[in-house]
Amino acid sequence: MSSTTEQAGQDFLAVACVVDTSIAVASEWPRILTEYISPLLRRLNELHPAHQFRLAFITYGAADTRPSPLVSNMFFSPLSLATKELREEPSKLGIGQTSCGGTRGLSALEGLVAAIEVTFRYFNDVWHPHQPVVPSEGK
Repeated sequence: MSSTTEQAGQDFLAVACVVDTSIAVASEWPRILTEYISPLLRRLNELHPAHQFRLAFITYGAADTRPSPLVSNMFFSPLSLATKELREEPSKLGIGQTSCGGTRGLSALEGLVAAIEVTFRYFNDVWHPHQPVVPSEGK
């Protein structure tokens, strides 16, 4: 979770959620949404009422999934659009697509790395909207 100022001077708060796509998560999804994600976002809104909220959502599956264990990557969206999709169509984000961890388990690390990458890309776009991200060679 990070906070900064967008180009137009509007403060914003960006939150990235990383969730596995297991059936176990899908069976508890309404509870996860109402008891964990919603209270977190509500509390952040109370603490930062003047901020624009953006939510990224990354889901991951089994480590042996090809071509990638990452199932979906919803880039930072306005909170109202993101929460609507989380409530109404979690299966579009891959929730419930994995029955178990496969032979190598679930890829939580890949999900966390993806969250860092989308956060970096988002902040780079905000701070330097016309400069592409160029990775350094060997540094």
